[in-house]
Amino acid sequence: MFHTIVVALHVIGAIGALITGSLALVFPNGTRTHRMLGKLYLVMWATLAICGFIIGWGRPGISAFEVATVFGVLSTVYAYAMVLFRKRIGRSWLQRHYGWMLGSMAALVVATVNQILPRLGLEYPIWVFILMAVSPTFILPFFQRRLDRRYGFAKVAAPRKEPVEQTA
Repeated sequence: MFHTIVVALHVIGAIGALITGSLALVFPNGTRTHRMLGKLYLVMWATLAICGFIIGWGRPGISAFEVATVFGVLSTVYAYAMVLFRKRIGRSWLQRHYGWMLGSMAALVVATVNQILPRLGLEYPIWVFILMAVSPTFILPFFQRRLDRRYGFAKVAAPRKEPVEQTA
């Protein structure tokens, strides 16, 4: 009974974090909705992490899910710390905040996909898992650039100067 409740809370936390994290990316930083979604995201991550560690307690070794959970929790904590200490950090707090949040979401998505696929009967070799685990390295820069443009951190290339023709 206890195990069933913990697993249910873990799943609710994961689904809640996926939903609130995705929605937080849609609403601009600083809006009331974004802040509320961010706080719910923290609660969902805490729920899924605590329940996940309870589920894994006593099992031998360290699973990939525990590694993803630790990375996700640390990323979420660092992202929230950027908000709390934004006045000390200066303007770069925002870029650091959404960078860490993207890492947090990536850990969540990778762990979720690796939980769902086997339950759907889709077995895959270890190299597919490794590919999924490193895929955020290639995907996150796309989202980072979009957010950099949204919030004015994008590096704008200087316009090319056309050669001046000289007349004799």
